[in-house]
Amino acid sequence: MSEPWNVRARKKLIDLNMNRRQLAEIIGVNYSVMCAVLNGSVIRESVKQKICSYLKIN
Repeated sequence: MSEPWNVRARKKLIDLNMNRRQLAEIIGVNYSVMCAVLNGSVIRESVKQKICSYLKIN
């Protein structure tokens, strides 16, 4: 069974030795919004696409 995209994203951040704040700054997204999207409490496709694109995950 495949793991959810946000779990893969968090693992990729660890692999890149990067924190959420750094990712938010790089992709130009508000830190709070990005964290909510990564936690799954808010669904914003545009933010999800930016995260996935930068981290090169599906």
